[in-house]
Amino acid sequence: MSQPPTTPPAEGNTAAAAVATPTIQIDSEEYEKEKTKVKELLNQSLALRNHLKTLTPSELVSSQGRAKIHQLKVWTTEIIELSGRLGLDHGKALGLEFNSFALFCENTSDDIDQYHTILTQLEQARNTVLSLKDKSSHNRILELLTNIYSRTGEIEKEIETIERATRFEKNIPTMIALVKSYLKKLDYIYKDRDRIYSIQTDDGNAYMDLHVTCWDHYQWLKSQPAFAPPMSDSFIKQNKSNLFKLCIYMGSLANPLISQKDQVIFNVSMEAFDEAFFIANLINDKEFICAATAHKSSILYRTLPPDERDQLLESLKKTDAEMKPVNSELRDLIDSIENQAPSLHPEMKDSVPPPSDD
Repeated sequence: MSQPPTTPPAEGNTAAAAVATPTIQIDSEEYEKEKTKVKELLNQSLALRNHLKTLTPSELVSSQGRAKIHQLKVWTTEIIELSGRLGLDHGKALGLEFNSFALFCENTSDDIDQYHTILTQLEQARNTVLSLKDKSSHNRILELLTNIYSRTGEIEKEIETIERATRFEKNIPTMIALVKSYLKKLDYIYKDRDRIYSIQTDDGNAYMDLHVTCWDHYQWLKSQPAFAPPMSDSFIKQNKSNLFKLCIYMGSLANPLISQKDQVIFNVSMEAFDEAFFIANLINDKEFICAATAHKSSILYRTLPPDERDQLLESLKKTDAEMKPVNSELRDLIDSIENQAPSLHPEMKDSVPPPSDD
């Protein structure tokens, strides 16, 4: 009957060195003793990892914070070494996970190349916990990967990682993170119009699809009973500018210059504008209110009969006079209406006779 496997101590004092050690044999009593020690160290490491998560960046770099991070590194290095010696794949994976978390807390770089060791360890740990169906560890690993990609500006990988997490479990915290990542990507694109063209090189709808996907995820959040005030209000206030831009873009899809006349698109557009007004009123920002008014009115104006168009124009003038917005969107729309801009009068385009063959 074979004895439990073990390995001699690794050379050096790194987690990577502890992993790459050959196996030897130890007796059953020693095996059970060291297995118990691994369990104790894992419990201590998980508790310390959870505690470190509650610390602020300034607390992490304090002498006490650094000491706690060092302690976690010591425990996890021992876990990895013992687990490798005992053939405990699950223990080694958890050790790699917790060790990676300690290294992440220690590292403040925004250079992705500085996280090579962590990413390598997390990939190894993830493969093991997936095979063992350890959902909790897998979620923690994906969360850490997301934080790494967020810190280093790897937005595509950040989104990909969170979407991978939602395939395992779709919940409010994960979807909040996903919406925030999409908003971050959209904000990055907004800052340089050349980026819009670059993402549409292979797919002409890529820019629109980004907004639609983000909107769908946001609508999922809004549909959840647990995503209610104060949680929802707090989320909106923290992301007000980018959420508002998302709503305005989605509302503008009903513009005939962007899409064909389609009742489904029009309904989505009106829902998006309603959300834009909700955000504007929640944060009590007159600039947001006037911007939403201008964009929604530019869509509605095209659909109204002449008498209702006149009423809308008077309403816009009244709003502009009362609120006196700094931004010019409302004033620009009023000027365009008064100057009968062709884009606001699709019936004029329809009534223009075709050019003569003469």
